Amino acid sequence: MDAKLNYTESTSERKPHQDRHAKHISVHPTFNNKNLYYDFALVHTDIEFELDEHIYPICLPNQHETLPLYNEGDCYAMGYGKDSFGKC
Repeated sequence: MDAKLNYTESTSERKPHQDRHAKHISVHPTFNNKNLYYDFALVHTDIEFELDEHIYPICLPNQHETLPLYNEGDCYAMGYGKDSFGKC
């Protein structure tokens, strides 16, 4: 049986990655650090990413739009970060 490769612990990627520095982080204005409601933020980068088939922006709703909690077929974006491989 082949050992499974954990991609989060490797520098090997199918497509080239792009690194950017953050120039500003906009935390959600109603973020609550006690219950973690609205625990997301926008990261404004110093330069734009070069779009490709594996690097593409997501669409954000209008600020006044009320969205349902979940609809089957909806798309959600999530991410993770590391200071170095093997450490979160």
